[in-house]
Amino acid sequence: YELRIPMKKASKVLKKFVKYGSAERRKMGSVVFYVFPGVLMQLSPLARQVIGVLLENPRGMAFPELLRVFLGVAGPAELRAALEELKSQGVVVESGGVYRLRGLSPVREW
Repeated sequence: YELRIPMKKASKVLKKFVKYGSAERRKMGSVVFYVFPGVLMQLSPLARQVIGVLLENPRGMAFPELLRVFLGVAGPAELRAALEELKSQGVVVESGGVYRLRGLSPVREW
C-alpha cells in the first residue's frame, strides 16, 4: 500500500523473497505474514518476542495484557521501551490503547 504497488505485483515480490530465503511465509487463519529474519535480528530480544505475541493476536493487545504475558520476563519500563522501539521502526502502531502490528492495522492509521 505504502509503495503504491498493486497487490498482484507485491505478492510476486514477496514470493521471491521467500524463494531466495530472505523471508518466511506464515499463515495464521486467513492472514498471511511474511517474516524477514534478517530484519528481526536488528531488534532487541524483547522486541522480537513482542512481535511474536502480536502475530498470535492480530486484533492487538492493550499494554496491561502485554504486561501479563511478559510477567517475569520484563517489567513495565522494559516493555514500554520495546514497544517504543517497535513504534519508532514502524512495526507497531498504537491506537486507543491497543498495540497492533502495523500491517494489520487499518490504512488510515498508517
